[in-house]
Amino acid sequence: MEHNKPILKPNSKDLVLYNTRAHNPTVAAIDLGTNSCRIIVAAVNIPSLHKNYFRRLNAPSPQLKIVDAFARVIGLGEGLKQTGLLSKAAMDRTIETLAICASKAEAHDVVSIRAVATEACRQARNTDILIEKAQAQTGINLEVISPQEEAQLVLKGCMGVITDATPYGIVIDVGGGSTEVIWLRIGKYKNPNKNTFTVVDSMSLPYGVVTLRDTYEHNGCDIQIFNSASHAISQAVNFFLEKNRIIDRFKQKEVQIIASSGTVTTLASLLLKIPSYDRKLVDGKEFDSVELLQVGERLFSKYTEPHTSNAITAKELEFLLNRIGDSISDKSSKNAEQFIRARIGLLAAGTSILRAIFCVMKDHPMRIADRGVREGIIHDLVEALRSEPNFMEYTFP
Repeated sequence: MEHNKPILKPNSKDLVLYNTRAHNPTVAAIDLGTNSCRIIVAAVNIPSLHKNYFRRLNAPSPQLKIVDAFARVIGLGEGLKQTGLLSKAAMDRTIETLAICASKAEAHDVVSIRAVATEACRQARNTDILIEKAQAQTGINLEVISPQEEAQLVLKGCMGVITDATPYGIVIDVGGGSTEVIWLRIGKYKNPNKNTFTVVDSMSLPYGVVTLRDTYEHNGCDIQIFNSASHAISQAVNFFLEKNRIIDRFKQKEVQIIASSGTVTTLASLLLKIPSYDRKLVDGKEFDSVELLQVGERLFSKYTEPHTSNAITAKELEFLLNRIGDSISDKSSKNAEQFIRARIGLLAAGTSILRAIFCVMKDHPMRIADRGVREGIIHDLVEALRSEPNFMEYTFP
């Protein structure tokens, strides 16, 4: 059988480069959300996939290595709730960030890339303009996905932190424009070659940290905005729990909760009092929801009552600045008071959403996943790579 392979020059450098690319092709995932745009690039260990494919190992091999990651706050959904449109300024920031993502994908010579857009693009009436600009100016094909597919990707992304210690689980993902809640059944044994999680039901709440914060600020900073949203969320979650008879599962201690969002990772870091964000200290770790929400409540009070004596500490402020880090494009605004207030506003909105959910779930502990849609996309790209007809050709160049 003839294979369409490049002709190698007779020197060891080219041979090493060819073998590296053939054995470790790279894939990339872009998640364009209401607040942020993120990309991760991963190198796939083809020989490892091959071993797992034929089940020669009892334990999973290291199939993936993250070789690049980038995130930036773009505020794509700013003003969307009021106008129903993506603003020109927001789209310009998005195109600029997507261009950076495209350059990273090109630099790593990715063999496969998928870029998805979520709630802001689902809601906006002019999303087609953004999609056309992204294609023309960056070469990236943006794909607007449904809430159901978003929930599936979040679940796939969070697989690594879900245990088989309980037969059921709830995954909560608080996004910029919406909040996804997934009820799943967990297989007794985790098989590294097969997804043992079954989605029983899911729902998408039309409340996210950006949309809720912006609604509050565009309505005279009336605290009733948060109260009304909390009431609606609690009612929806309560109906969801009753519909699936989840309360009984809670009583029998058969449920684990996994939370994925910038809100929970930031609150966890503030609770741990670490000087800068460290993924290893947060991802996959279990936290007391009461303690997390107490941190959030102080930020909520600071945001809704700016003159309260319950101010955030200097260390917390320093952490928030470090957490923002390179995620903002305008470095001159990093220390601006309005930017810090906007960041605290996101945490306040996220706290309000979590408080409404856990009010119904009775303060159950949660395991935090610093992962989500991007990791879910990578999972799918790896599976697609595994199923390619020329999979063996990748393995033995």
